[in-house]
Amino acid sequence: MNPKKPGKREINKALSDLEKKDTLCRRIVSKKYGWKQHSFINWKVEGGYYFYLRHLNCYSGAFLYVKPLYIDDLWWDIFEMSSNKKAPMSLRGNGTFSLDGVRIQETPDLFDIRTNEREAEYELEKIQKYSDEDIEKIWDKVFRQFDDEIKRFIKENPDPDSYFPEEEKCYEYYTLITYLHAGDRQKVLDKIAELRATPDRMKTRFAWSYDDGTSRDGLDFIEAWCLRELAEQGDVMAQYKLGTAYEEGSCVHIDNEKAVFWYRKAAEQGNSSAQYSLGRMFDYGCGVPEDKQEAAIWYRKAAEQGDGNAQNDLGILLLYGEGVPEDKLEAIFWFRKASEQGLKEAQYNLGVRYLLGDGISEDKLQAFTLFQKAAAQGFASAQFRLGKMYDDGGVVPENKTEAANWYRKAAEQGDKEAQNNLGVMYLNGEGVPQDKSEAEYWFRKAAEQGVAEAQNELGVLFLYGEGIDQDKVQAVSWFRKAAEQGLKEAQYNLGVRYLFGDGISEDKLQAFTLFQKAAAQGFASAQFRLGKMYDDGGVVPENKTEAANWYRKAAEQGDKEAQNNLGVLFLNGEGVPQDKSEAESWFRKAAEQGLEEAQYNLNLILQDNQETHAKGIKYIIKLTQIINRLKKLK
Repeated sequence: MNPKKPGKREINKALSDLEKKDTLCRRIVSKKYGWKQHSFINWKVEGGYYFYLRHLNCYSGAFLYVKPLYIDDLWWDIFEMSSNKKAPMSLRGNGTFSLDGVRIQETPDLFDIRTNEREAEYELEKIQKYSDEDIEKIWDKVFRQFDDEIKRFIKENPDPDSYFPEEEKCYEYYTLITYLHAGDRQKVLDKIAELRATPDRMKTRFAWSYDDGTSRDGLDFIEAWCLRELAEQGDVMAQYKLGTAYEEGSCVHIDNEKAVFWYRKAAEQGNSSAQYSLGRMFDYGCGVPEDKQEAAIWYRKAAEQGDGNAQNDLGILLLYGEGVPEDKLEAIFWFRKASEQGLKEAQYNLGVRYLLGDGISEDKLQAFTLFQKAAAQGFASAQFRLGKMYDDGGVVPENKTEAANWYRKAAEQGDKEAQNNLGVMYLNGEGVPQDKSEAEYWFRKAAEQGVAEAQNELGVLFLYGEGIDQDKVQAVSWFRKAAEQGLKEAQYNLGVRYLFGDGISEDKLQAFTLFQKAAAQGFASAQFRLGKMYDDGGVVPENKTEAANWYRKAAEQGDKEAQNNLGVLFLNGEGVPQDKSEAESWFRKAAEQGLEEAQYNLNLILQDNQETHAKGIKYIIKLTQIINRLKKLK
């Protein structure tokens, strides 16, 4: 008969008992050899080194590690917790594994126990057979062996200050600290840059910032400490880099005031990059109150040393007269300097000046060339300009496909104007296959960035359900956003919705107000609607003269409805002197655009004219006959 297999509860209890006995026995034996113990860690300080013993549990091997005390001392300095150097080793020991030492010996399989944790199968009899005496003997052997190893190690490495283990034997942080201890801070910074450039670099434990409770990669702490050390010693490049770190939050928390402090230190030593950065902080009011005049001073210092970014930004201040007197010629001078260095922003800015003839003779072909250079470097605004030039033609032959290509490049970088224009191309099928769904995608991108034209177009797509599910409420929402920005087309579209209660409650007076706004901007359809409202009365008092006035404005822009209605007013002499010839002229214009009502009205006038003409001929014939008779009588 097979023996009963032990259950998990029985196994776990036996294993727990063994672990308790193991911890107690290890503490007793470790004291005999001068070791301290906390949980599963045993340690001792000897010869200027910190030795510690680590094992995972009682049936795993024990591993002996070592590191010189300067490792922890420097680590606490880097953490800005120098007071921890004075704490008892038992307290320091809790933090040591953020920066592991080098393994110098191991004793695997302390206990002869085979385990299979997944299936919870343990050799219960072996677990239970170990007595306190057995366990103490095992640990006595381990500590004696490790003590011998410690003596050997100290004999071979008598000076802990000069102990630098081979890099492959320790963690990257340990290696960096040894470089720091040797005083080679620049080598540490170079090594950190190398580590960060390695995608699969070994990641060690995160280091905790005890002052604010956040955690960051330990490399951040080390880099910041090195930069501060060098910066405080007057190293100009470290001062600049530390300023950048505080501005960007690369290895320290973002602090613009500290960024300005270190930029100024480096700038005053003549570092052009720091001078430019300090100017930028004044320009945008980061860490200091905004001061365009001070920005211009620092930009100029950097620009005169050849800093392209400073040359470009100084040019912008000169162009608009911010902090300095407006001087477009000098602005162009600096744009050209930066452009010749290949700075894409400057190439674009100089290109715009040539395009508009602003401070320089207009030269659209030169503008096109500069936009090409900036666009090739991925500058979105230049890509948009190229697209517009191909879209409009003139400077270069019109090419809708090329236009769409450049619009797309800029649109994918978030350029809202390019997004809108690309939407138009998809809407009309110009340079790309017509695709209203794709048009909706790009219109939405631009609309969400506040482009009124895109908001209006998106509203139209929602209104008619083109490329998107019909949603008149959404349509009204987008029309309103664009109308509030003063876009006449959107004001008209929103007015029509109010006029007919389409997607919104009917409000004819609100419609009238919106038509007024759009009409004042010359929008023909809105002018026609105003004319109709004055013509019909109701919303506003009937006023045929005002109706004629607005009809005429719309009619002269080719609005066929307005042309027909203006013709009716002339025909009847309402709001204008009666003039059938003028009426006929306006009916004809509308009829030629296919308006059936105008065609009908024109036909009536022509028929009436023919009848009048025939009657006139009859009267002339009769009059001639009378005259002839009179002559005979004479």
